[in-house]
Amino acid sequence: MKALAQLRQAIYRLLAALFLYPTEARRRALVEVPRVLEPERVLAAFPFFLPWERLLRALADLPASTVLQEEYVRLFTPGFDGCRCAPYESAYHCGQGGSASWLCAELEREYAFVGLALSNDPHEPADHLAVELEYMAFLCGREAEAWERGTAEARELLGRERNFLNRHLVRWVPEFARSLQDQEAAAVYRAGAAACEAFVLQDLDLVCLFSRIQEARR
Repeated sequence: MKALAQLRQAIYRLLAALFLYPTEARRRALVEVPRVLEPERVLAAFPFFLPWERLLRALADLPASTVLQEEYVRLFTPGFDGCRCAPYESAYHCGQGGSASWLCAELEREYAFVGLALSNDPHEPADHLAVELEYMAFLCGREAEAWERGTAEARELLGRERNFLNRHLVRWVPEFARSLQDQEAAAVYRAGAAACEAFVLQDLDLVCLFSRIQEARR
């Protein structure tokens, strides 16, 4: 369970990095990913393997950072006509409060509960895809540590992961991924969105299964 939580943490961090503004340092780090996470050996048994494999192929053939930056701005940065593919949860649903500010406030409370605070970057609000993915990576890291101390804390973290996936990522990432497939976008962003959709749906199934197993053992 610890090793699986660490693997899930690594995947969430990769996906989060992919949807941040592509500086040259971030591009170099993404190029290294296929060498670190060998697809056939590590992930071939998972249902999301095929979109993951397509993402790794796209990462191995990344264009220059300047090309990625132009694509990122064109796709994900608001212009006169809005974002072509908004990487913000509030663009797809705003929860019970019905506004982006209410949703972001809810998310900030969620992050603060586990001791996290947002950066000062105005382009990465609480409902940005990369921020939500990085939060899941943080929870997976905490879960991995918890398995060494016992199951009670790990069960609590699994419940938090399940609730966050249910309330947020699985509710809007599929629509975000569809919006990218309709665009003439860089292959890595189309592949990344498809892999992200497949992974969060798969991860919710895994977390629900783990939670049921742990409850049955109590």
